[in-house]
Amino acid sequence: MNGIPKLLSKTRLMRGYRCLKNIYLNIHEPSLETPISEDQQAVFDQGNAVGAEARKRFPGGVLIDNKPWDFIGSLKRTRELIANKTEIIYEAAFEHQGCYARADIIRYSPSSKRWSIFEVKSSTKGTDAVRLMHLLDPHVVVTDIIMPEFDIFDALEQMRKIRPSVKIIAISGNRHLLTLAARRGVHHVLQKPFDLRRLDVLIKDAMR
Repeated sequence: MNGIPKLLSKTRLMRGYRCLKNIYLNIHEPSLETPISEDQQAVFDQGNAVGAEARKRFPGGVLIDNKPWDFIGSLKRTRELIANKTEIIYEAAFEHQGCYARADIIRYSPSSKRWSIFEVKSSTKGTDAVRLMHLLDPHVVVTDIIMPEFDIFDALEQMRKIRPSVKIIAISGNRHLLTLAARRGVHHVLQKPFDLRRLDVLIKDAMR
């Protein structure tokens, strides 16, 4: 049986949030972990692609590219960049009372002398979107109107109940569905196919 790690990552904490037995076995009996499937790897790859795309919205930053398990190295590199007054840092690492997390993007404002943290999450499951609303309290949500086994129009109402001020950008290749989404009060609609630069403009507008 493995010992208790000095730092618990956000991923492990989320496991415990869903199931205490899951995090216990992950720490003490890692050999029981199910190998990563092709579908899971595809989800991870999608997340990496979304993160890379998000970094384009904040150009000129420095990426902390230490391996995911290199907690100490990532924390040290983050401290160095902050000490050197780096204004934009990708994948910055933080630790507090034994809990470890990495932020997608942090940006320093010399005028206010404050840091802003930007987290970007993606999912192919509509049910995850509603769950993440509770956990992350996002400012902007970009969603396809058609999602498997999910009523997006019902989800729009749920999202607004969770965070009334959330800005929602709905995308679809179906003009009728976009019209319905607009009537439901989404902030922007975007018809497929579209240029990513157009989506960028809409996201920046929604974040104002």
